[in-house]
Order: sequence, then C-alpha cells, then structure tokens
Amino acid sequence: MEKKRFKMYKAGKKWVFAPIVFFGLTALGTTSASADTVQSATPSSSSQQQIQSTNDEKQQAIQSSSVSLTSSSNNSEKTVSSSNSQPIATVKSHEVSNVKGQAATSLTSAKASTPAESVQSASRESSSSQEKMNVSSSPAKVQVMNFAVQPTQSTAATSKASSQTVKSNSKEASKVAQSASVKDAKSNSQSVSSSIKSTVASTPVEKTIQNENSAVKNSSSVSNDSNMKVSQATPVNLTPANDAQLKQNPSTEVSNVKATTNSTNTTQAATQTQRVMPVSFAASGTPYIDISQNQGYVTPDTVDISSYQPNMSVSDFQQLKKYGIKNVIVKTSQYSDYVNPYATQQIQNAEAAGLNVAVYHYAGFANPAQATQEADYLAGVLQKLNVPKDMAVICDLESSYTKNSQVGSSLSAFWKELGNKGYKNQVLYTYESYASQYPQVLNTISHNKIWMAQYPYSPTNYWNSQYGAWQYNDDGHCPGISYTFDLSHCYNPSIFARGGQAALNGQQFVNGHWQFYKNGQAVRNQYVWIGNQNKEVYYDGNGNMVYGQQNINGHWQYFDTVTGAQAKSQYVWIANQNKEVYYDGLGNMVYGQQKINGKWQYFDTVTGAQAKNQYVWIGNQHKEVYYDGLGNMVYGQQYINGHWQYFDPITGAQAKNQYVWIGNQHKEVYYDGLGNMVYGQQKINGKWQYFDTVTGAQVKNQYVWIGNQHKEVYYDGLGNMVYGQQKINGHWQYFDPITGAQAKNQYVWIASQNKEVYYNGLGNMVYGWQVIDGHKQYFDPATGAQVKNTTITIDGKKYTFDRVGNLI
Repeated sequence: MEKKRFKMYKAGKKWVFAPIVFFGLTALGTTSASADTVQSATPSSSSQQQIQSTNDEKQQAIQSSSVSLTSSSNNSEKTVSSSNSQPIATVKSHEVSNVKGQAATSLTSAKASTPAESVQSASRESSSSQEKMNVSSSPAKVQVMNFAVQPTQSTAATSKASSQTVKSNSKEASKVAQSASVKDAKSNSQSVSSSIKSTVASTPVEKTIQNENSAVKNSSSVSNDSNMKVSQATPVNLTPANDAQLKQNPSTEVSNVKATTNSTNTTQAATQTQRVMPVSFAASGTPYIDISQNQGYVTPDTVDISSYQPNMSVSDFQQLKKYGIKNVIVKTSQYSDYVNPYATQQIQNAEAAGLNVAVYHYAGFANPAQATQEADYLAGVLQKLNVPKDMAVICDLESSYTKNSQVGSSLSAFWKELGNKGYKNQVLYTYESYASQYPQVLNTISHNKIWMAQYPYSPTNYWNSQYGAWQYNDDGHCPGISYTFDLSHCYNPSIFARGGQAALNGQQFVNGHWQFYKNGQAVRNQYVWIGNQNKEVYYDGNGNMVYGQQNINGHWQYFDTVTGAQAKSQYVWIANQNKEVYYDGLGNMVYGQQKINGKWQYFDTVTGAQAKNQYVWIGNQHKEVYYDGLGNMVYGQQYINGHWQYFDPITGAQAKNQYVWIGNQHKEVYYDGLGNMVYGQQKINGKWQYFDTVTGAQVKNQYVWIGNQHKEVYYDGLGNMVYGQQKINGHWQYFDPITGAQAKNQYVWIASQNKEVYYNGLGNMVYGWQVIDGHKQYFDPATGAQVKNTTITIDGKKYTFDRVGNLI
C-alpha cells in the first residue's frame, strides 16, 4: 500500500506543490530523511509490476497530471507561483515512502503541460488517497513523466541502515506556523547518493504518507539545481539499476506510474511522475533548533516520531533524554489500513532509554460510523503492538477527510469506542486553524489533554498555554542523531503520562461530560472554582458538570448552558418560563423585595420572577409600589399607562385617594382610588373640587367657569366649592346653595337676614343708589338691603320706593 501525497518543493525562496511517489527506490538521501513504511507482499516473478494510483484533493486542484518548475540557469533561483502569503509558516508533510525495488536508469523528459500549483500557507494534512503497489523483480514497460535535477556537488552519503530513506520533517499533517522566513537549503555541503537494488523479495514496500503543502527534507544530499524541469515523458522500458550506476547519476528520477497490463500489446501510460529533489528544508520559515544549545527558544520536552526515524537506537533516545526530552510520541497507525512497521522497536527502545512513551494515530474518519470503525481498527493495532491500555493514545486530527460539520460528533464517537476497548487515556492533537474552524472538537476532551500545533517564526514566547502541550517546531536536531524532530513543550506535565487516571487532575472531558478530578477522583455534589476561567461550576452526583437551572440544597441556582459557570449576583432570563430572575452572591435565586445595586426590586415569592412594569402590594408595609421596565421601584411622579401617578419619594408607596403637593410645579393634585391624577370637577370627601384639566392642579381661592353647566363657581382656600353668602376679596358675593353658581346681575333674598340684595355683573353686592333695568333703586349702604314700599330720607331729602324697590 502506498499513500500518494503532495510534496512542496523548494524553488529558491518559494515552494511549489507536486505529488510524490517512489518506485524501486532504496536510497535517496540519508540520515536526515526516512520514510513511513508498510510491509507489502511481493508477487511472483512471472507477474508484471502493477501500480494503481488514485488522486486526492490536491491532484484535483492541480487539474493536470503534470507539474512544471522552471528555473534560471544563471542564479539557480527556481521560479514558482505563490498565491497567498500569510503570517503563519506553512507546515510540511509527515511521511514519504521508501520503496525498495527495481527502477529505471533511463528516463526521457518532455515539457510539462500544466503550471505548478500555487503555494498557500495551509494546514499540515495527510492526503486522502492511496496507491496500491505490487512490486516484482521483472522490468515493466511504462510511460513516465519526469524532470532532471543536476546537483552542483556530489559526495557519498552514509546510512544508519541497509537502505537510505527519504523523510519529511514531521507527522503527516500540516502544522500552522506564525510569521517565519524560509530557511534556505544547505547547498554544496552534501550530495545525493542513491542506491536502488534489483530485487525486493526481502524488503517491505513502504507506504507513502505524504502531505499537502510540504517539501522533502533530505539532509544527506543537498543540491542547488539551476536547470530543473518537470516534463512529460514518452514511454520507456525500465531496467534494473545497480548502486554503481546510481552513484554516477545521483539525480536519477523516480516515477509515479500506473501499472501495465499483462498483455504485450497494451500499455497503460503513467499519469504523473515526480522525483524527490535533493534539497534539505523544513516548513517554510520555521527555525533550525539544536536542542543542545540555548538559542533563546521555548524549551522542548517532547518529540514525536514515525517511520521517518526508523532506526532509532536506545543510545539515540538516551541522547534525546540527555538534552531534556522526557516524552516520545510514536506513530502507530493511520486511517484503517496502515501500521508503522517500526513502532514496536521505537516504543521498546525509547522505554529502554527511560523516556515516557505515548502513541498517536492519524485519523481520517468523515462521520461517526467511520470514527467508530477507525477506533476499532486502532484498538486492534494497539493490541497487536502490545501497547498497554494505560498508555496515552493520541488522535491526530488534521486530515481534510475529517473536516465537516460532523467532526465533533465523529470525534466523540471515536473517543467512546476507544474507551470501550479499554484505552481511556486519550489525548487530542490538532492545529490552531483547524481548531478555529471546527471549535467543537475542543469540547470533546479536557483542554489539558489537547496537544496544539502552531509554528511561530521565532518561538521565544510560550503560546497555547491553555492546552496541555504545544508543538511549535518541526526542525529540531539533537547532536549525534541524524534525524530531524518535531519539538513540543508540555504545560500539563501529565498529558502524555501513563496510567490514565493518574493524569486526571483538574477539568476532564469524559464520555461527553465535563468532570473535575482531584488526584484521580472525580468531584461529586460539589462546587469547584476554575481559576483560569474565572468561574465556579457544580458537579452533580455523577461527577458531571451541570447546566441551566438546578435545585441544590433547597435553592434554585443557575449555571451557564455553555460554560457551566454559576450565575452569582446576576440576572438570568429563563426563556421557557418567560421570566427573569436574580441570583445573589451565593448563587441562590432571590424572592420578595431585594435591594440590588442600590435599587429596590421585587421577585415573585413563589417563582422568583422579577416584577417589571408591574404594581406590587407590599403587605407588611401596607403600600402598593410600582417597578419599571428595568424592575426598579419608582418614586415621585410617574406616567404609567397614560396616567400621571405619584409614588412616595422615600418609600415608593403609591398615592391613592390622596392630595399631593408637587413642589417643583407649585401645585397640589389629587390621585384617585386607582392612583391616577384627577382633572376637572371632582367630588372628594363630599365636597366639589376642581382640578385643572391640563395640569391637574387643584383650584383654590379661585373662580371657575363650569361651561357645561353655564355657571361660575368659587373654590375656597381648601379647594372646596362655596355656597351662599361669601365675602371674597372684600366683597359680599352669593353662590347658589345647591349648585354653587355665583349670583351675578341678580336679586337674592337673604332670609336669615330678612333682606333682599342685589349682586352686580361681577357678583358683588351693591350699595346705595343703583340703576337696574332702567329703574333707580336704593340699597342700604351698610347691609345692602334693598329699600321697598316705603319713604326714606336720604341726605336730608325724602324718597319713596314702590313695592319692587323702584323710585316713585
């Protein structure tokens, strides 16, 4: 089985994608490059070599089976198209296969028909497609596309094992990096030395796990290739090459071909061909870090390895330990069809060196059903590799296959099935932009069990400390070891620890629930303060964090439906009950009158619902008050439901059947039994009173014309309508004893005084001589009594008046 991946080639200061596949390659690069391999059965010598390829997402993006790179012959600067320059450095692919077998030494070049794909800063991701490769010892007639690379210098390279391997610098997934500059290949320091053996009977066919957005790092052979082209080739016969031939031509090409049929008349042409450029590189812009040196970077304590580092000895691991490495993360598997053939040896040697070991699986599930199946596959692999069930098992989540709306539920299904198989010490690996796009994956597990990848240009500051570990570089080196490593720093020292429960301290996401552990024991029926999130939460009898309304110890309390944070000194709207409530400083729901933020408020004594725009009778204080739209008690004049009302400025008690002096408006008003201000004529306490029809101000010591009754009345100093004789402003006036209507231009018999008087047009009693209706009449100058039917002497002269009072 072979994974087809896209390699990002370095061309001058830029990178370009091209798919990489190896056929019949035993050596291309040495100690700085190795490949993730898988054992494959070799067909009989009579059968022809068969290779079947399928394209993945990046091949579709390229839209052609050929890729071209052009370069200047003068300055060795290769030209590519770059479509997106981002402040995060692109991260390289994780694995390239090292396939031992037969290969051709004669390959013909032609110009490519399609430009190279533009490089983008992307996630570190393994490709979705695979190629099945059956390698035989007989030559195959194929059509290939190829390009030539001419190194400027060539020297023999050494190898730790019987065959050289090609490697990418990190796991097969893209890792996000921040703000970096491309590290140039170390040119003219090393050269290609490739060895391709003529048989593959005893050599496993390796599985390529190659990443998009990446480039091959080959520290054993470095070249400034100034005249490199990728071109389409015509069909040629591949014949076995020996080591001597390859040493003479270190730029021998490696083709990605499709198998020919057994027919002598039919040949299937290869669709794509590439070669591994002998260029040493890391992800664009990430720095070269020597872990034995103090370069001012973040201190690493963890490395991860796969079949890129196939021959790590105990002494190699001891060397890592010497320079501060505590954890080694070993790749075991990928998807549901690949096992790292070196995993057992790597685990054993790392443990023999005294290092803590954890394992990781590169996931590719697209839905919960696939996730469950993939977890089953992984559990079987772990059992065959004798991986202890208390060892930390990491799900490497970055493949584009996993990127869909179901990823959260898919990952939860993966965790659940893996736990059902006994592997409960679970850790999530992903990268920052993946987590930003699909934040739901972070909610499937405790944050201190998350291993986050993000590559700064200069990792001098500690990023992503909210997680358990941070992978920050893919160009790590250790003295005495030829391999390159990904470097990580642990914030949670136990994130990769053995024992599962031993690592469970603090918040943990277990079986879809957040729980809190102290020394491996889940907290139950208890409040816990989560300091770094500034919240207090509660864990129920099952140890699960609670959400929403909860009745705890006889009190209703509320916990945020997303974060679980307890509401304290806080209002909460309970939508399904259509009410807003308040939780005090202890988090308990309040009832009745409450003074909150200096304002009196009221909450239903049964439901706790806050009173808003509502009257409330406070029985023990014998008052009715009103709470406005914010729920605050109101004071003074208030306009409510179209009526002016008044509430005591101290107690808030509503004025009902009560006069109120409004000082700032210099008026006295009256509020009826409902508390509404009254207007016009009002009979209050048995007396007619009058209130301004606009302002509500009570009329006092004032005449008022009552238009609809055609009368003018007078209200005394108390505001009461007057009746009978009244002395007003020094004048005697008269008001109807029943209606209160003032007498004007009118005779009035004052029975109690046995006299008839007359009130002029102003309503004032008249005295002395008066001409009324054309008749001269006389009224007593002291009492106002009219002179009738008599003769009297006025000023020494006698005058006679008839019976109606007219002068005769």
